[in-house]
Amino acid sequence: MKRSFNILLISLIAFSGLACTGARWTVKDKSAVDRDDYSVISTEEILEVSSPVTPESPNLKLQMLSNTKYEFAEKVLVQRSIQDYKLKPGFVALGLIGACLAAYAANSNAINGGQSSAASLSLNSAAVIIAGATIMNLNPAGNPRETGEERFLRKTGSFIEQDTLQVESTEEDSALIDIRYGEEILVQNENQEFRNGELSVNLGSLLSSLELQGIDTKEVRVDVTYADSVYTFKYPLNQILQPFARITSPVAELRSKPDQDPGNILAELIQGSQLQILENVEPDWYRILYGISENYIAREDAELIWRNSDFSRESEVVAVPIVPFGNVDVESNIPILSGVNPNSRALVISNENYSAPFEKRSHAHRDARLIKTYLENAIGLIPSNIYELKDITDWQSVENILSEIKSSTGDSTDVYVYLNGYGTVEKQNDEFDLGFKTTGSESDKINMGRIFNGISTLTNDKLILLADIEFRALNEDSQISESEIDLKQPLRGISQAITGMNSNATVIFGSQINQQSELYVSDAGEDKKHHIFPYFFARALQERRTEMGSIFQFLQRNIPYTSRRLHDRSQDPQMYGNTSQELIPER
Repeated sequence: MKRSFNILLISLIAFSGLACTGARWTVKDKSAVDRDDYSVISTEEILEVSSPVTPESPNLKLQMLSNTKYEFAEKVLVQRSIQDYKLKPGFVALGLIGACLAAYAANSNAINGGQSSAASLSLNSAAVIIAGATIMNLNPAGNPRETGEERFLRKTGSFIEQDTLQVESTEEDSALIDIRYGEEILVQNENQEFRNGELSVNLGSLLSSLELQGIDTKEVRVDVTYADSVYTFKYPLNQILQPFARITSPVAELRSKPDQDPGNILAELIQGSQLQILENVEPDWYRILYGISENYIAREDAELIWRNSDFSRESEVVAVPIVPFGNVDVESNIPILSGVNPNSRALVISNENYSAPFEKRSHAHRDARLIKTYLENAIGLIPSNIYELKDITDWQSVENILSEIKSSTGDSTDVYVYLNGYGTVEKQNDEFDLGFKTTGSESDKINMGRIFNGISTLTNDKLILLADIEFRALNEDSQISESEIDLKQPLRGISQAITGMNSNATVIFGSQINQQSELYVSDAGEDKKHHIFPYFFARALQERRTEMGSIFQFLQRNIPYTSRRLHDRSQDPQMYGNTSQELIPER
């Protein structure tokens, strides 16, 4: 019996270090998709946008795709896993103790005291049962290990899936394109072929060619008809094009800050230059991109247009540097044509800073300075005898200075007058009323006859009037034709207020009434910083021409040619009155 106890004890100790494994199947997914159990429901070719439309890439690009719809079976998915088991140390210890005690009680004479064999057998059986229970009560060791074995069981449902693949186009593949901007039809039923499975519609080039203007834009709609389906795409204009400022003034000032400080002018931009607008700086400025710098231009000098961004900025922006007075050829090397003439007087009026709808008259003040410089240095006027008005707003300022000049003149006083600004034309009872536009409100003007009558009273001696005035019709009814100019000759008529009263008076206009008074500037960068008329008047004096007829012949040869060369427009100077008198005062 003792031997049996020892065997049991040794067996329990041996089994206490044993472990085992077990395998089982568990449900992984009750609605798993069986990719091998499917059917094809439908197959069709579709179009899909391959890249977003942006101002940097304003093309609508559509890929040709094959769209297939599948139905897959959903089933219960089970997986096989393996679990390791080990004996529970505490339970094993208790089991060993219990089994040993039972076996010891069954086989020890000291305890059983001669018990019957049946009692001993019962205790030994209990020891075996306790030992067996100890061995069979295992604890899982670690997590189950998946074997990778899976299998589908019964079907629980179905799953619909679409698959798209890019396909290569054939020579016959094409689509019909319709494009609208607002209600305007731009393209209708245009057949366009696919290339390498892609259809590309250049919206940027199409819309840019329209030269759309202003901030009130409309929606762009594109309809593409392909394979009996119509695909519609809608975009705001600013998703396709970018806003640009196109210079409308002959010259616009590029500034570092949005204010009129003369010290922040960086350069001058020629008419037609286009710069990308970054922001509207209300109410008077655009913040623009010039090269890589952010600068400003006045809104009155430009119009907002929409265009695509894939252009050469160098070819769209013509800038000229700021040139100080004295650095242009006619501003230096001024000849001395006469000695000091203390008895002569001069009036110089220049209007430059107009408001809409009249553009700024660039360089008008510089033109006035040029004339003043020649009056002083070439003709010999004393600076205090040269009267000047800038940006006049009413008749009163003109009347006051005319009275001041008249009070200082006598019958032998030579008078020189220079006018620079916009003029107005208004038809009244088949007659044309000419005005001199002030820099005040849109309707403010001074009757030209009133100005000329006032000038005519300044002297009975030599009177030279140079008028660089660009006349504009106030309305469509006031437009004047070439035949009406030839018939009525309004400039001759207005000049009669001076030449009819004074045989020593000469009046020269820089252009005809229906022509523009152009700047000496080109989109190639040629820039003399003056209007053509005062520039060539100064050039005539540089050549020491002093007889009015000779000066006018010089103007006739150069002004029309230069205007045609630079701007492809006519500009014909006009002269009335005494054509043979000398510009220089007689001693």
